[in-house]
Amino acid sequence: MIDKQTNTRLKRFAQDARRYLIDQVNTKLSEVLALGSDASTYEKTKPLYNALVEEVEKVTGDRFQVSGGLSPDTCDLKPLAERVAYTWFNRLTALRYMDLKHFNPVGIISPQSGDTLPQILAEAKLGVIDSSLIDPSDRDRALGLLSGTIASTYHKGDAQSEAYRVLLLSACNQIGKSLPYLFKPIKDWMELLLPDDLLGEHGILAMIREVMTEDACQDVEVIGWLYQYYISEKKDEVFANVKKGKKVQSAEIPAVTQLFTPHWIVKYMVQNSLGRLWLDSHPQSSLKAKMEYYVAQDANPAEPVISQDQNPALQVKSPEEIKFCDPCCGSGHILTYAFELLHEIYSEEGYDPIDIPRLIIAKNLFGIEIDERASELAAFALSMKAREKDRQWFSRAIDPQICCLENISFTNDEIEPYLDKCGRDIFTLNFERMLSQFEYADTFGSLIVPHEQDIEGIKILLIDRDLEFDTEFAGTHKQVMKLIEQADYLSTKYQVVVTNPPYMGKGMSDKLSKYLSDNYNDAKSDLFSAFILRNLNLCLPGGQLGFMTPFVWMFISSYEKLRKHLIKHTCITSLIQLEYSGFDGATVPICTFTLENSVNPKPKGGYIKLSEFRGSENQAPRTLEAIANPDCGWFFRCKTSEFTKIPGAPIAYWVSDKIRDIFSSSKPLAEIASPKQGLATADNDRFLRQWFEASHDRIGFGMKNREEARQSGKKWFPYNKGGEFRKWYGNQEFVVNWENDGEEIRNFTFDNGKQRSVIRNPDYYFRESVSWSKISSGSLAMRFFQNGFLFDVAGCSIFSDSRITDVKVLGLSNTLIIREILAIMSPTLNFEVGQISNIPYPMNDIFDVDRIDKMITLTKADWDSFETSWDFQQLPLIKVTGDRLQVTVKEVYAKLREQWIESTLKMQELEEENNRIFIEAYGLEDELIPDVPLKEITLTCNPYYRYGVDAEVTGDRLQGGGDRYQVTGDRGQVGARSEALIKPSSTLNQALTINAKLTLDEDLIKSPERGSLVFPIRKDIEDRLLADTMKELISYAVGCMFGRYSLNMPGLILANQGEGVEDYFDKVLGVSGLGVRGDDSGEAALKPNTQNLKLSFMPDKDNVIPILEGEWFVDDIVSRFSEFLKVAFGAEKYTENISFIEDAIGKSLRNYFLKDFYNDHVKRYKKRPIYWLFSSPKGSFNALIYMHRYTPDTVSILLNGYLREYIHKLRAKVSQLEHQLGSGSLSEREKMLTRKEIERLKDIISELEAWESKVILPLAEKRLELDLDDGVKVNYGKFGEALKRC
Repeated sequence: MIDKQTNTRLKRFAQDARRYLIDQVNTKLSEVLALGSDASTYEKTKPLYNALVEEVEKVTGDRFQVSGGLSPDTCDLKPLAERVAYTWFNRLTALRYMDLKHFNPVGIISPQSGDTLPQILAEAKLGVIDSSLIDPSDRDRALGLLSGTIASTYHKGDAQSEAYRVLLLSACNQIGKSLPYLFKPIKDWMELLLPDDLLGEHGILAMIREVMTEDACQDVEVIGWLYQYYISEKKDEVFANVKKGKKVQSAEIPAVTQLFTPHWIVKYMVQNSLGRLWLDSHPQSSLKAKMEYYVAQDANPAEPVISQDQNPALQVKSPEEIKFCDPCCGSGHILTYAFELLHEIYSEEGYDPIDIPRLIIAKNLFGIEIDERASELAAFALSMKAREKDRQWFSRAIDPQICCLENISFTNDEIEPYLDKCGRDIFTLNFERMLSQFEYADTFGSLIVPHEQDIEGIKILLIDRDLEFDTEFAGTHKQVMKLIEQADYLSTKYQVVVTNPPYMGKGMSDKLSKYLSDNYNDAKSDLFSAFILRNLNLCLPGGQLGFMTPFVWMFISSYEKLRKHLIKHTCITSLIQLEYSGFDGATVPICTFTLENSVNPKPKGGYIKLSEFRGSENQAPRTLEAIANPDCGWFFRCKTSEFTKIPGAPIAYWVSDKIRDIFSSSKPLAEIASPKQGLATADNDRFLRQWFEASHDRIGFGMKNREEARQSGKKWFPYNKGGEFRKWYGNQEFVVNWENDGEEIRNFTFDNGKQRSVIRNPDYYFRESVSWSKISSGSLAMRFFQNGFLFDVAGCSIFSDSRITDVKVLGLSNTLIIREILAIMSPTLNFEVGQISNIPYPMNDIFDVDRIDKMITLTKADWDSFETSWDFQQLPLIKVTGDRLQVTVKEVYAKLREQWIESTLKMQELEEENNRIFIEAYGLEDELIPDVPLKEITLTCNPYYRYGVDAEVTGDRLQGGGDRYQVTGDRGQVGARSEALIKPSSTLNQALTINAKLTLDEDLIKSPERGSLVFPIRKDIEDRLLADTMKELISYAVGCMFGRYSLNMPGLILANQGEGVEDYFDKVLGVSGLGVRGDDSGEAALKPNTQNLKLSFMPDKDNVIPILEGEWFVDDIVSRFSEFLKVAFGAEKYTENISFIEDAIGKSLRNYFLKDFYNDHVKRYKKRPIYWLFSSPKGSFNALIYMHRYTPDTVSILLNGYLREYIHKLRAKVSQLEHQLGSGSLSEREKMLTRKEIERLKDIISELEAWESKVILPLAEKRLELDLDDGVKVNYGKFGEALKRC
C-alpha cells in the first residue's frame, strides 16, 4: 500500500511530467514539421515523417503543405501532442516498474547501483548488448554510434543520446511482442516525437527514477495512481468548464470520471464478493482466514441455518468456473487484487502453481473500459501480476481479457449486402437491432445492454461463413466480429461483478442524459446509480457484486426508486459508510458495499459507520477494528427488508427497532399540516432586497393575504429565504417585489417567452407558518413566521389551520428525536419537502404549547435586540426614554451580560425539557439524552452560538477552556423570571473592573431541576463579545447621528427615501414645520422659537459626517460620538466610558472609525451598507452619508462644505508650518519633522485635488438621482471611485 507522502510525490511528478512531455512533444513537432527538417530528408526517417504528416492531416483536417511546413502554433495539434506525451509516459513508467521488478533482462530505464546511465547503455558502451532484447540491426547501429564508426545524423550530433534512443526503441518493440497492448510497434511516426534529453540531469528519465523508487513500486498499483494523477489537471479543467455550464464531451468522460480506488476498499469489495461466493460454495475453506476485510454473515441462532441447496446464492464447484468482471476497470486495480485472491483459491484447491496464472488470465478475469490508455494499463497490470508468479509468462502469448469499447456503426450500404451474404436466417431480430447499439460506445460504455444475448452461437455461425479474407466483405466482417466481441463482454455471464463506477451528475451531455432517461429511468440522477442497475444485469442471479460509490443513493429522494429496487431484488451483504473526508481522491462522501443478486430474507448484513472518524488515514484501521469487534459501537446488523419500514426507504442500518416503531405508531406530518416549497424568482438580484435597502414606506408588513397586499400599493413584502442555523424565530431579513400580486415576477420570461420564475403555492403566501432552511450546514432548525411573508424555494414552510398546530409542529421539529430521524432520512443535510412531510407526528397530545411559546418569545426578543431586525426598538445598552442616569457603560454591560446568561440558560432548560417530554413519550431514554449544548442555543446574545464555539462541560472541566460563572437563587419554575436569580453584585460585575475585560470565576450555576447547570466563561470569547457589543453601540450612535434612530423614541425614525431632519422633528416631537436653524455646524438645530421642545441628541443637518485624522470639523464623527455618549450615559462618567470602550475594541475611537468601522458596517449589513463612505484613493478624506437621506445635492454639499473646505484648511496648515520653518525657532530635528509633515500634507492636497477634479466634481454636476427600489448593489455602483469599495 502506498503511503500518503509517496502519493503526494507521485501526484506532483505525474503532473510535472505531463507538462514536461507535452512541451517536449510540441518542440519535436515544430522541429520535425519544419521545412527541410532532418526527419523529412534523412532516408531512414522519411517514411516516418510521411506517416506523421498523414496523422497531422487527420487531426487538423488541413492539407499539409510541404513547401510551407505546418507549425503547431498555426493549427490545433493539442490532441496529437497529448496522445503522444501520454503514450511515452505510459511506456517509460512501465519500463521503470519492470526494471525494478527485474522483469527486463537488463535495466532499460534504470542504472546499476553507483552509475548514472541506464544499464542497457552502460553495457553497450562496453560492447555488451542483450540479443534477446535488441534487434541485430539496431545493435549494430548502437555500437557504431558509440564507437564513432557511424556518425550521428539525426540526434544533433550527440552519438550517445542517439545510441540510447536506438536501444530504447528496439527494446520497446521487442517487449511489445509480449505486451502488445502497451508496447505497440514503434516503427511509426511516433518514434520521431520521442523527447530529446532523455539522458539529461533534469530529463524525464531522471524524474521517473527519482519518484518511482523500489518502495513506491512494491505493487503494480503505482501505475494506477500515476494514471489518475497524470490526468488530474485535465479533470480539473473539465470540472471548471462544467461549473460554467458546459457539458462533458465523450472524449472527456475518462478524465472527469477517473477515480483510483484505495487498496483497502478494493480488498474489502473483492473479499466480500469473490471471497463470499467461494465461501458460500465451500464452507470449509480456509480462505476466510486470509481475508481481513471479510464481513461474515450474521449467525442468528433464532433462525434456521439455510442449507446450501436452499441458499439462492450461486454455487461454484471449481475456481475455473468463476467469471469475475470489472465493467469500469480503469487501470485494473480491482482486477489485480482479484488475481491475488483467485491465486489463493486455486492454491487451496491444489492446482499446479505454474498453471494458476494462465487459468486466471484466460478463464476468470474480465475488464471493460472506454479509455484506451486505461485499458492498456489494466492489461499491463494483470500481466505484471502473472509475471510475478510465472517467470516464463512473457513467452506464453496469453493476453488479459480487457475490452476497450469502440464506436462501431454501419451504413445500410455496408450491412445489408453483408447480412445477405451471410444468410439472413442466422440473424435474429435482436442481433440486427444490436448492430446499431455501439455507435456511441465511447459515451455509453458498459451501460449498453446487448439486445442479443446468445452471442456465442452467432459468433460460431459467422466464423463458419469464412469471410475474413473476402475482398468485398472483409472490412465489414471485421467490424461485425469486433462488435460481437464487445457484446460478448457485456452479456450476462459473470458470477462476480465489482467496480468503482464513474460519478457524474452534473455536466452530462444531452445524449448521455437522454440515454439514462430511456434505459435507466429509476437511476438517472447520476452515472454511478445507472451502473448499479446495469451491473445487476451483468451478474448472474444469485451472484455477488461490489461497489464504491457516493453514499447519497442511500438517503436522498432522487434515488428512492433505486433503493426500493435493490431492497426488492437483492440482499445487501455488507456496507461501509466512510466519513465525509474519508477518501482523499473524492469530492463527495463515499460508501462501499456488496450485494447478493437475489432476495435472501434471512441473514442480516454487516454495516460499518465511520462517520465519527475523520480523515482517510482512519478509515481502514477503524474498519478492521469493527470487523474484529462487532461490539465496538460502529458496527451494525440489519436485514435489507427492514429499510422499507421508514418512509423513502433510506438505508438507515444503525437505527434501533424503537425508532423504527415510531413511524408505525405516528402519523406523517403531512396529515397534520402541509409542507410546501415556495417561490423561485430566477433572478434574486432583481427581485430581492435586504429589508433595510428599501424605503421603509414601500414595504408592506403584516399582510394577511394576497388581496390585502395587492390593495396596499406596496412594492416590497417580507420574504422567507431560509438562512443560517437558527431555531424558534429569526432569519427575517429579506423583502421581495410582489407589487400588484407579483406582476413583474409573473412576467419575467426568457427570450422565447417561457416563464423564468417559478411561482409555487401562491395561495399560501402571507399565511402564518413554520419554516426551515432547505440546505443546512447543521441540523434542522425550524422557525415561527407570523402573517405577512412570502416564502422561497430555500425557505420551505409548513402551513396548518391553527396557530396551536403551528406551535406544536415547531416544538416537535426542534427536538432531538426529529434530529435523529432526519439523520436517517436526510443525512446529507438537504431537507426536502418530501422528507419533512414524513416526519412522524405523535398521535397523543404530549405537547407543552406554553413552553414552546416561551421559546418563541425569548428568541424573538433576542432577534429584535439587534439593529438588523425590522422590529428593532432599542439598543439593550441604552435607556431610550426617561431621565439620563449617570452610569458607566461598564456597569450597564455587566448587567446586560447577566441578563444574556440568564436568557441563554433559561432557553437551554426550556429546550431540554421539550426534548425530555418526547424522549419519554417514545420510550427512548436508553438511546437519547435531552441535553442541548450551549452552541445550539440559537440566541445571538449567546457567544457560543454566535461564534460557533464548542464549550461543553465534562465533569469539573470545560472542553472549551476557561472557568465558570455563578448564578445564585432558586430558579423555581422553568422559564420563570426571578430577580433573585442573579445577584446584582455578582462576580461578573467585579470581573469587569479589571481592564474592562472579564476575569474568570470558579463557581457553578446551580439548577435544582438537574443538579448542576454550568455556563462556561472563556476569556477569549468574553473579550470578543464585549468588543462586538461596544461596536454595536458605536453603530447605533452613528444611526442616531443620521436620524435613523433617536434617543427620544424607540424604533426607526428616518428610513424612507429622501427624508430629512424636519421629518425627524415631526416624528420624534410630533410637531411639523419646525424648520432648521442655519449655521456653520453640521449638527441640526431648532429655530429659536422652538427651543422649548427638547431633543436629547440632534441628528446631522446635512447628511454628511466627516471621518478624518483629526477634528477638522465641528460635526467630526468622533466629536459627535463623544456628544452621544455624554447624553446617553451622562457627562460625569464620560472619561471612564470612553476609556472602557476603547479598551474593549482595542484601539482609539478615531483609529476605529478610520480603519474598521466601515468594514464592520458592511459585514453587519451583509454587503449592502446603508451608510456609504466617500473615500479618496489613499483614504486621506472620508465622509459618511446615509443613503435614505440622500438627495441630488448631497455630493455638492460634500464637495463644497467638506472636501474643498478640508483642502483649504490643509493649505493653511502648510502655510503655518512653512512659516514656523522659516522663523528660525526650531531645532534641526524639529525642522526635519516639519519638512516631512509639509511634504505629507502636500501629497494629501495633491491626492484630494485630483480626486475632486476627476471624481467628485463630475458627480456633483450630474446631481445623480437614486431609487432605493434598485437596491444598494445598483445604486452604490453609480458612484464609482467616489465610494470605498466593499
